[in-house]
Amino acid sequence: AGAALIGDVALATRATTNGLTSSRVVSAASTNATSLKASAGRIARIDLFNTSTATAYFKLYNKASAPTVGTDTPVWTVPIPAWTGFSAEFGFGKYLATGIAYAITSGLADGDTGAVAAGDIHGSIDWI
Repeated sequence: AGAALIGDVALATRATTNGLTSSRVVSAASTNATSLKASAGRIARIDLFNTSTATAYFKLYNKASAPTVGTDTPVWTVPIPAWTGFSAEFGFGKYLATGIAYAITSGLADGDTGAVAAGDIHGSIDWI
C-alpha cells in the first residue's frame, strides 16, 4: 500500500538498507574468477587500474557463481591497457539477471585462461 511505487519500472539503481556494496579488486596471480553476487543485481560503477606493462582484460559474467574461466562466456569484456585505467558509471545500473561475477585474464578471447600477475589490477566495483 504505502510502499508502492507508482509508475516504477525498476530501472534505477536502488539503495537497500545498506546501499551499494563496494568490492575491492586486487588481482591475484590467477584468472581471478570471482562471484560478487549469487542473484540478480546491478553494477553501479567500475574503476580499475592496470599497473603492468601488458593489457589485461576484465570479463563480466551473468552468473550466480564464480565463472569457469575459459568455458563460460562473458557478457562484456573490457581491455585495460598497460599503465592506464577503466572507469564507468552506469546511471540505471548494468543489470545482470542471474548474478554478478568477473574474471581478469591476459587475453581477449572468451576462452582465454591466461593469468595476470598478482597486484597488477587494482580498483573497485560498486553493486547492488
